Amino acid sequence: MKKLFTLLFYIVCSLPLIGQSITISPTSNTAILHSSSTINGFILPAMSKSQREAISNPLNGLLVFQNTVNANSDKGFYWYNTAYWYRLADESDLGWKIFNDNQYSKVSGNVGIGTTLPDDKLHVRTSTASAGITFDGVNPTFQFRQKEASGATYTDKGFIQLASDNLRIGVNSSNSGGRFIIRTHGADQIEVDGSGGGGRMYFNYGGANVGYISPASSGNLYIATSGNSADFVGLNGILFATNGGRVGINTTTPQEKLDVQGNVRILGSIAMAGEITKTNVAEGSFLPLCYGKVSFGGDRASGSSNFTSENTSTGHYTIYNASILYTSTIIVTLNSSNAQIVASAGCSDGECHVYLKDGFSNNNSFAFIDQPFYFVIYR
Repeated sequence: MKKLFTLLFYIVCSLPLIGQSITISPTSNTAILHSSSTINGFILPAMSKSQREAISNPLNGLLVFQNTVNANSDKGFYWYNTAYWYRLADESDLGWKIFNDNQYSKVSGNVGIGTTLPDDKLHVRTSTASAGITFDGVNPTFQFRQKEASGATYTDKGFIQLASDNLRIGVNSSNSGGRFIIRTHGADQIEVDGSGGGGRMYFNYGGANVGYISPASSGNLYIATSGNSADFVGLNGILFATNGGRVGINTTTPQEKLDVQGNVRILGSIAMAGEITKTNVAEGSFLPLCYGKVSFGGDRASGSSNFTSENTSTGHYTIYNASILYTSTIIVTLNSSNAQIVASAGCSDGECHVYLKDGFSNNNSFAFIDQPFYFVIYR
C-alpha cells in the first residue's frame, strides 16, 4: 500500500496544470513572478482602512488595496515604508502628473518652490543672492489670460515678451479695450492707450486723470489737459500753456497769447501787424505807453487806442492815459510847412500837455496856435 501511494503522488505531481498561466522562477533573471495572460489581471488583497492598519509588523514594500473611503484616506493602492502607509497616486490626486509630453497638477491651492507655506498660486523662495526665474527660448513670452464671465474660455489679455533685443510689456490685440497701466503707491499713475490708432499716454494725480500726450496722423505731438480752460500744461516750471490758447514764460497765469515775466532777447527782426498796447512795462523800456496823431480840434486821429486827447485851449492840447507818470517822456513832432511853430510839452500823473506857438507870423510874437501833431509817450 505504501508503494502504491508513493506512485500515485508522483503521477499527480507530474500532471500539467491545465488553464494556468503563472510561472514560478521563470528563466528571466529579473522577475520571480510572471503572468503571461492578456485577458486577466492580478488582484492584490483588498481590505478596509482599519484592516490595513491592523496588519501586524508589515514589511517595507508591502502592497495592498484599500476598498473603503475614509476621512483623509481615499480608496486605492497603499504600500508600507518604515512607519507609514503611502497611497499610490491616481487621476483624482492633486499631485504632479505626466500626460503625453505635459506635466500638470490639479491642486486648487498654492504651489511652493523652496517654501512649504506658499502665499500665492506660485511662490518661489530662495536664499541665494540674485537667484530668480529663467525663461529660455526664441522670443519667450509670459502670457496672462483671463476667464470670460460668460463662458469657460480664456482670452489673452497681457504679456511680457523678449523680442530679439527688445523687452515688450503690453496688452494683447484680443484685449482691445485694455490699457497698460503703471501703478505706484497704491494708485494708477500712468496709463497707455492705443485704441485710437496711436499711443496716448495719460497722467493721473490723486486717482484722477489730469492730462495726456498724444501723437496725431499729421505727425504732430499733442500735450493737453483734461480739465477746463483754467488748467494748464507746464514744462520744467517755466513754460506754461493754457487751454485758453495762452502761453506763459515764467508765469502760470498768462494774460495774453504770449506773456513773458522777465527780460526777452531777440536776435532778428520783429514783424508786427497790430498795435503795441501793453502798458505795464518796466521803467526805461523802449515800448511806448501810447502814441498817435492829434487833430486840430484835439481828437485822436490815429495811433494806439489807449489814450484820449482834447484841445483844452488855443495851442494847448492834453493827452490822457492812466499809466502816464510825472517822470514820463513825450516826444512831439509836427508835419507843417510852417517851420517856425514851436512845441513844448510836459507830463504829470495821468496826462501830458502839449503847447504849440507860432514863431513865424505875427512878428515872431510866439502866440499860441492850433496845429495837428504826432507824439510818442514813454514811461
